[in-house]
Amino acid sequence: MPVAPPAYASATGAVTITTAGVIATVRFARPDRRVNPLSPALLHDLADAARHLARRPDISVAILTGSDTAFCGGFDLKDDGVAALAEASDEALAELVARAGGEAVEAWTSTPPVTIAAVEGYALGGGLVMALSCDFRVARSGALFGLPEIDRGITPGWGCLPRLVAAIGLQPARRMAILGERLTAEQAAPLGLVDRIADGATPALDLARAMAAELAVKPATPLRMNKRMLNASAIAPLTPASLVDVDQFTGSARGAAFRTERARFAGG
Repeated sequence: MPVAPPAYASATGAVTITTAGVIATVRFARPDRRVNPLSPALLHDLADAARHLARRPDISVAILTGSDTAFCGGFDLKDDGVAALAEASDEALAELVARAGGEAVEAWTSTPPVTIAAVEGYALGGGLVMALSCDFRVARSGALFGLPEIDRGITPGWGCLPRLVAAIGLQPARRMAILGERLTAEQAAPLGLVDRIADGATPALDLARAMAAELAVKPATPLRMNKRMLNASAIAPLTPASLVDVDQFTGSARGAAFRTERARFAGG
């Protein structure tokens, strides 16, 4: 008798998982926030969703998508939990953000199904890192990718910079991280940051589903094995740099520039 797959429940209610055959679609959406930002609780939910997929041998492909208007505009500086921690201590806030984000990114990187990020609107800061944690990225024409952290008085965390360099090369990553350049989907594609682009009338999710259908007919075991080997070749060597990135993130999060920017966002 077939064993029923494990159930998934989102603690925040912002993450849903739907399945169609061997394809799962994971959507995280906060309709109350225009750019669909990440919070510590939402990051925990995203990590749990990836771990749920890891317990689903019936799932070969997983799509990660945000709201209909934005994949993710980054970390939510207006989140109530963030504000409370900031009042308590910058150290506690930095530790929480670094831990929650790092766990979500690692869970999505290592989950066995092949993953596709479907990007609408913005993939900024933490949103960009979540997209980088997926094996493929598709985006609607005009979608924007960027790292606003430099102007917020903080460094990118969650292993972002090593992953970005691995994806697009050193100089383009420098321009994004230090100059703050943003890339449209059309500019990102030649660099390898975007694999396929949907025209303006086609949702990114539709294009991601078409790619998922291509992958779904391939044998599941080689899919998973190839993913593991590619990650071991490209991402595992970046671990030392990712550990340094944690120190840099927590250090910059305790700085005066970030405190000023956080207060400005919280009051805006």
